[in-house]
Amino acid sequence: MHCFPQSSSSISCSWTFPDSHWDSYTVEVRQQDSWELVYALRLARDSTLLSLENLQPYRRYNVAVRVASAGLSSPAVEENVVTMIDRE
Repeated sequence: MHCFPQSSSSISCSWTFPDSHWDSYTVEVRQQDSWELVYALRLARDSTLLSLENLQPYRRYNVAVRVASAGLSSPAVEENVVTMIDRE
């Protein structure tokens, strides 16, 4: 998985398909300073790209992606990313 800032309030993440059978992905995004949950999403099986908006400028976020199947989920693949500084 790879995440990068798109602006002072948005990030983008992408990943490759896992080598096993799965039904969907679960995604949790937390602000690292407070560990506050910002997003909790379930994505379709064919998703490999995620854009997140309405984030705070120059903050570090932790993005955790898990595959889910038959009520079970995998260990998370995690990436940390910092939004850009707001220059306005």
